[in-house]
Amino acid sequence: MAKYQWVTQERNGSQIADVTGLRDRRLLFQLGQPGMVSASLRVNDPLARRDTSGGLLTGVHELKVYRDGEALETVFALSKTDVSGSADTMTLGLEWQGIASYMQDALVLPQVAAYSSTTVPWSWINTFQSRTGGSYGFTQGSVTGVAPSRSTVISQEASLFESIHGLATSGAGFDWAINANRQYLEWHSQRGEDNGIVLEVGVNVDEWSYSENTGPGEIVTDVYVNGPAGAAQVTGSDTAARTLYGRREAALSYPAESSSTALSALATAAITARIAPIVIPQIRLRRNHASIPWGSYWLGDIVTFRVRAGSYDFINAPYRIVQIDVALDDNDNETITLGVNAL
Repeated sequence: MAKYQWVTQERNGSQIADVTGLRDRRLLFQLGQPGMVSASLRVNDPLARRDTSGGLLTGVHELKVYRDGEALETVFALSKTDVSGSADTMTLGLEWQGIASYMQDALVLPQVAAYSSTTVPWSWINTFQSRTGGSYGFTQGSVTGVAPSRSTVISQEASLFESIHGLATSGAGFDWAINANRQYLEWHSQRGEDNGIVLEVGVNVDEWSYSENTGPGEIVTDVYVNGPAGAAQVTGSDTAARTLYGRREAALSYPAESSSTALSALATAAITARIAPIVIPQIRLRRNHASIPWGSYWLGDIVTFRVRAGSYDFINAPYRIVQIDVALDDNDNETITLGVNAL
């Protein structure tokens, strides 16, 4: 059984206190997204104080989570507190978001020339941090693989987080994260490994589910992709899908992306991803199974999922882990559910 430790801290990384009274604890790690921690705390806990010394002031304090002494994935910013009660008890519901979420309230400022280099995302972060009050202690970390030169136009103020996300999912795409040491990391072309793990119902999987959704917005056979004003529109289509499902149209806008190559890649990706129902299983792992010890899989890794759903379907295909959901009971026993995307 793993041992978890929950440590509150200032934004500069100075530790404040261990929080031992958390209940209903849940951790959500997501590829390319900030991730989340949620928990509850009795209002009579010594740390349940709405001031700067208690370590649980919403919008001010952070949380670092350790599993067997190792910090997990990133640092989390306390972003929401729900206060509820009855005649007998009062409880705080706490929610932290990965510190990459700070960039959702940051802007990339426009400039006449395109932003162009191999380090565009880090340059945006560094420039934001140079503005008054903008330093969140992020530093430039490692780059795995070779970062190509990237170019994009910012013609009006744009979200820093969304600008990086858009760059990461167009053209020569990449994965990125802010780690537990506050370092900005990039992986080219993607994070993760294929360690030959097979997830099979009745062996190391307890429960699973997936949906097939062909409702409005779920299927796309013809797409129109627009860049900034003056850029040529790019289109994409799939004849076989149109014949099967009828014409399903979508229009996408990327006002910061002027490259026709990148816009074409976005059109191709939109069609490829949505010409058929996206089958994305949720897979609950069997606890402590020898074939899948902690550390043998993580975000970005490729696993094979195998299950037979009666006569309806048989799945035996590789998937990429994009989400890891960890729910803990009061004794730190883990229930782990994976969210995956088809390759």
